[in-house]
Amino acid sequence: QLANVRRVIEEAGIDLWALQEIADSAAFLALLEQLPAFEGVLGDSTDRRRLAFVYDPNVIRVLDARHILEDFAVTLADRPPLQLTVEVTLPDSTFVVTFINLHLQSGSERAPYDERSEAARLLKEYVDASLSKEPLVILGDFTDRLLISITEGEPSPFTNFVEDSLSFFFPSVVLEQTGLVTYCSDALCEKGIPVDHIFFSNELLGLYVPDSFARFDELLAEVPAYHTSTSDHLPVVASLHGAVATATERPDRSTLASASAYPNPFRDHTTFVYHLSRHTPVRVEVYDLLGRRLTTLVDAVLPAGSYEATLDAAAFPAGVYLARLSTNQTVVARQLVKLH
Repeated sequence: QLANVRRVIEEAGIDLWALQEIADSAAFLALLEQLPAFEGVLGDSTDRRRLAFVYDPNVIRVLDARHILEDFAVTLADRPPLQLTVEVTLPDSTFVVTFINLHLQSGSERAPYDERSEAARLLKEYVDASLSKEPLVILGDFTDRLLISITEGEPSPFTNFVEDSLSFFFPSVVLEQTGLVTYCSDALCEKGIPVDHIFFSNELLGLYVPDSFARFDELLAEVPAYHTSTSDHLPVVASLHGAVATATERPDRSTLASASAYPNPFRDHTTFVYHLSRHTPVRVEVYDLLGRRLTTLVDAVLPAGSYEATLDAAAFPAGVYLARLSTNQTVVARQLVKLH
C-alpha cells in the first residue's frame, strides 16, 4: 500500500492531497521520506484514523495548520476537521486559499446520520462566522451524498451548504447525477456510494477550471488490484489556476481585460460589459455551479476597446452562474445571480 500511494502522489502531478484514515503516523512519515519533492501535515486525533495533507512546497506555502471544532470531537467521530491555510504560487499569480479536510461518521443508520447532520451544522456555522467571503475549499470523505442521504428517506446532511448557492458551488454533485461512486464495493468501482467530495466558496469561481472535477479513474488501470492493494476509495480531483482578475462593477481599463455585468442580480437578461486594452483572442462563456458550460457569448479576435454581450437566461433556473472572459494572458470571472 505504501509503495502504491507513493507512486500515485509522485506521478499524478497534483499539487495538494487531502488524505483521510492515516492509521499509522510512522507510515505517514515513511511516505514523506519516499517523496522528497513533497511535504506534509499530519493531524492529531484520539481516533487512529488521522487526517493529513501532502503538498508540493514549490507551489504551496503553509501559512497555518490547525484542527477546528475540537470542542465537538465526539460529534465529529473524534476526528475534528483539519484546516490548512496556504499561499499558492503559480507562474502567473499568487493567492491564498483555506482548505478544510473532513472525515465524518460513517453508516446509514439513524445515529451516524444525526451525527453527520450536526457536524454539517457546526461546520456551516464555523465557516459563516470565521471564513465568510474567504477563498475556501472543503473536501474529504463526507461519508454521505450531497443531494440525498444514504440514510433512507432523509435529505443530505449537507443540505445547509448545498442550498447556500450564493456562497458555495459543488462540482462533485455530478457524481450523483451520473451514477458514479467513490467508495467502491467492487474492484471496478461500479458499485458503492459517492461520498468523497470537493466544494468551493464562490470566491474561487474565477479560479476554478471548468470541467476539471473528475473521479481519478486512471488509478483502476494503472495500479494493480487498486481496490484491494491501495484503497477502497477513488480520489476526486479538481483544478484551480491563476491569471484571474477580480471583476469590479465598472471595467478597469488599466488591465489587459476587465468586465462587469448589469443588471446583476437579474431576471431574464443581463449584459456582460468588458474592456480589452490590446488586440487579443477572447472568449466569453457562461457556466453553472457544476462547471458545465451553458453557452458561449463571444469567441473572436478583437482589437482593443469596450464591448457588450447580452445573455438571454430566460430558460435558466434561478441561481448562481459564472460568466468567464478568457484571453491568452488572463481570465476574468464574474458571478451572475438570476432571480426567480
